Amino acid sequence: IPQMYLNQYKDKPKIVKVAKDILYAIDNVSTEIDLDLPEEEALSQVEFDQAMILASLSNPIASAVDVEPIDENTYALKYFPSYYVSEGSEVSEYGGFTLESRDDISTDEAAKYFEDFKSYATDTINKCVSPDDSQIETASKLYKQIIKDMEFEIVEGSMSFDPTQFNTDEPVVTAGSVVKNVSERKFNGENNLCLLYVFLLNQVHIEALDIMAYNGVFTDKGKELVSERIADGMFWEWIIIGADGKYYHCDPTLEKLAYDKRYSDVAGAEPDLDYFGMSDTRRSDTFKFSRTSMMVNNDPAIFMGPGNGIKAPECEESYSF
Repeated sequence: IPQMYLNQYKDKPKIVKVAKDILYAIDNVSTEIDLDLPEEEALSQVEFDQAMILASLSNPIASAVDVEPIDENTYALKYFPSYYVSEGSEVSEYGGFTLESRDDISTDEAAKYFEDFKSYATDTINKCVSPDDSQIETASKLYKQIIKDMEFEIVEGSMSFDPTQFNTDEPVVTAGSVVKNVSERKFNGENNLCLLYVFLLNQVHIEALDIMAYNGVFTDKGKELVSERIADGMFWEWIIIGADGKYYHCDPTLEKLAYDKRYSDVAGAEPDLDYFGMSDTRRSDTFKFSRTSMMVNNDPAIFMGPGNGIKAPECEESYSF
């Protein structure tokens, strides 16, 4: 569990312990998890939700499961289910609706996805990173590798779900997309490539903030790379890394789009790193944003409010290679 999360939960060790128990159970592809807590330490539903969020933020494998309570402190685990609108569900006054999970896969199938995901992360780090590398060198090597390894395409059409158009036969979302994308070596959305990069950085103890900026505007330079749907969307997701005492913007999605555009027919080409190690000013060359519109997506406080939250730092200078 990355230190940036542990800092927020330093007064809640029970939640940290349960998050680790959840990750161990999923890693072992268990069908049930018994928290084995004394009666006086039984978790409330809010506490269990916090532990589940902490586990999911720490490792994408936790986002591949649906967890259902069996009895107090015992939960059933379902792997890679799809989520459907429940029959008879109605939109609440806040826009919410009820989902149910179906179509989960066997533990044997899930284990194959998990093993491939872990093997890719382990092999990539061992292949790319040297003990003598600085943090920024480590971050740049992992960044380049995922750009070269993964296929990528932008999904066209609306990415939003209209709750007024209920269809109980079509899934709203399927769990575990990051893990499956790695297994297939193919990504088809704007955020999962960022989440893979965050996970790899976490493994080598480099601070990584998953940034979402709303009400932003792509510049003409940015619009050359993204689709019309994205250019009109006014928001974008990328990473801020903390390396060697400084902060930098890194945008693996734009880097991948630029790489494919320039080098689709060039075997073995290296990424140009145009969107790695950017200052605030250089970030604005492709996507202009207001600092007040920035949100740290991988901040537990967004979901459950365990602490004061993580603020996006300023990136004062670009990294010079």
